Amino acid sequence: MELWRDAMHTPERRREPALPHSELERFLRNEFAQVFKAGSGLSIEEIWHGGAQVRQAYREDFIRPGGTISGPTMMALADFAMYVAVLAAIGLGAARSHDQSQHQFLASARRCRPSG
Repeated sequence: MELWRDAMHTPERRREPALPHSELERFLRNEFAQVFKAGSGLSIEEIWHGGAQVRQAYREDFIRPGGTISGPTMMALADFAMYVAVLAAIGLGAARSHDQSQHQFLASARRCRPSG
């Protein structure tokens, strides 16, 4: 078994997603308007089969004392990224499932300037 150091460079990234980017965004705007809406700062940068690159725009209220990004902010973005990645793999017509997830943040996230 070959291990990949970075999910962004796996062979799966070259596979087409199960639905187009525009269709996924339309679905999220209609079905999850409480989260994916104008002003939320969430954006989907790129999707591929089973993966996604998403972004959360900076807001001052996401920052805790000491300049770190709050845990709830990171977990909300992680949840959004996982949902987008699953939809990119199975599409909208497939059966939905629920799973458990566990995350360990080894270092505090800090504000940085966006690239590009």
